[in-house]
Amino acid sequence: MLGSARRATAFATRMQGQWRHHRSQSSSIEKSLSFDLDNFSGGTIRTISEREKEVIEDRQLRFKSNAFIGVPAVSKCRHGFPQAVLSNPVGHSTSTGWKPVSGICRLTCPHLVKSLDEYEAEGAVAAYNQRLRSGEATTEGRNWPTAVARSNQAHRALKRALMSDSDIDRVEECFGAEGKDAFMQSGVAGMSPTKLDDVKCLHAQLGDYLLRGDNVVGEAIVSDLAQRGVDLDGIDECLQQCDVTKPEMEGGWSYMSVKNGSKLRVRNQRRSAAKAKKAF
Repeated sequence: MLGSARRATAFATRMQGQWRHHRSQSSSIEKSLSFDLDNFSGGTIRTISEREKEVIEDRQLRFKSNAFIGVPAVSKCRHGFPQAVLSNPVGHSTSTGWKPVSGICRLTCPHLVKSLDEYEAEGAVAAYNQRLRSGEATTEGRNWPTAVARSNQAHRALKRALMSDSDIDRVEECFGAEGKDAFMQSGVAGMSPTKLDDVKCLHAQLGDYLLRGDNVVGEAIVSDLAQRGVDLDGIDECLQQCDVTKPEMEGGWSYMSVKNGSKLRVRNQRRSAAKAKKAF
């Protein structure tokens, strides 16, 4: 137990120290956005490189997207790969056309995704929701609802900064005025500002923490995973999946989230049902 606590503390301390370092220095990376992503985020997020985009698309998430724009400035695994990705809230071209991206902070590291899939399967989301409802104090002396509300507010501010007025108009065209308001007001993992008793998805919370560095749920997840014996920097074997310079070996280490696969199947089933209904 002591070893796991030390691992969690070391991970958080390393990230906090590097976040402070990045906040104090300007990034030399060429920006592809209309504003400086590094400066806006306080140095926690930087523009994604072509190689990182390749790793995320081909090996981690296994789908293409023109929405991926940023990665954590300091959070990389022991092999040097990004563990999360920031997406542009709009302009995501898919096989079915344009759609807004609600989950702009996404965990991508297959090793961490696997660990959280297993943790959630044991009822972790319900346990975290209990912390919210009980008003448990954080390590900084704030209660959980207050800290989560702050994270959601920062998440909304980031999403708004990534959108132009015409982007917001486009969302309203798709979903109507109420749908647009819900989209703009949603926080991490789609949390409503008036319903702060459901963390919804630990993957999204950890992704937000790795990208922004201020998420009480994500910070607690780091501690809990370490106590479960999870190496937060990855394992030797997970290199086999993320290294795009080498072909994947049959029978080698690889993981694809069952939860995401289920969502994809359900979405495809709904699309097929909708098309069939239109045919009649």
